[in-house]
Amino acid sequence: MRKLTKHDGGSDIPVEWPNVFVRERTTGPDPLAIAPREDAMGFLYDLAGFIGPEYFLLYVLIASRGQVERGRYESPPLQLVDVQIFIEEFRDFLANDARHEFWIGSTSNAGMLVYDDHGIIFAYGPLDDFERFLVARGLASGGFEIPAPHTHYFHALYDRCAARLLARWEWRRTALQRQDER
Repeated sequence: MRKLTKHDGGSDIPVEWPNVFVRERTTGPDPLAIAPREDAMGFLYDLAGFIGPEYFLLYVLIASRGQVERGRYESPPLQLVDVQIFIEEFRDFLANDARHEFWIGSTSNAGMLVYDDHGIIFAYGPLDDFERFLVARGLASGGFEIPAPHTHYFHALYDRCAARLLARWEWRRTALQRQDER
């Protein structure tokens, strides 16, 4: 299953990212935009080790299929092992469904990792450390573009998983922010 496809001559083709990263320039802190070909959840977990020791997760439910209310759901403070267990439990859902974004943040503001609904990781924090790690894992510095037009997929197979994810902890729910809306 894919979370994103591009349109090519009347057919949808799964998007495969080129295994690259690029430093983006923004009006705020500059992130690394990371487009891993595979195992984005593994990269998220490994990169989280650079921003600890205590974390929070933010599950941003952009599109609901009726099981749970759209919004931003913030976890209680967690240790890295809790983040690992969560990622392992919900790996397929987080990686293959586009109804959400998934963030891992440091409670000490050392960094933030954002896995967006296109399958791209935006890493804020110790960018030089992130870059060295990514190169050691076989990614190269280089650009990429999100294809246009493209389609996001919200798979019915994962509907129960979304509800189970939000039953995992006492999440603190807030409304979606303007930049979350699609």
